[in-house]
Amino acid sequence: MPKPNETEWATIGKVVAPFGIHGEIKVLSLTDIPNRFAELEVIYLGSDHIRHTIKSVRPYKGDMVVMKLAGIEDANTAETLRNFDLSIPLSQLAPLPPDSYYQHDIIGLEVATIDGQNVGKIVDIMVTGSND
Repeated sequence: MPKPNETEWATIGKVVAPFGIHGEIKVLSLTDIPNRFAELEVIYLGSDHIRHTIKSVRPYKGDMVVMKLAGIEDANTAETLRNFDLSIPLSQLAPLPPDSYYQHDIIGLEVATIDGQNVGKIVDIMVTGSND
């Protein structure tokens, strides 16, 4: 359980590389909501969750977006952000339809058979694309 004033976070992207010479970053989106980044004004980077104001964001290739953050003005500074996670507070996650869950809600749950026999605990979720 979090301590008072301690925020819980959801990772929604990862910086994969600088983009161009003006401090933009290429971000791999880890969210199923296509316009997720366009809806945000701020993002939190790294394990320390440093707050950054988003100046602009635009779609790129596949699951990527190109983002410009305030204060990141050149490629060298953008390079220092490579591999940083981009997070938002859990309170900013979009509501889900009934019987849908975020992955962080499922990790750690106990799994049991219909008869109540304990099978184990969910420790990871493998994303494999569309399956029946």
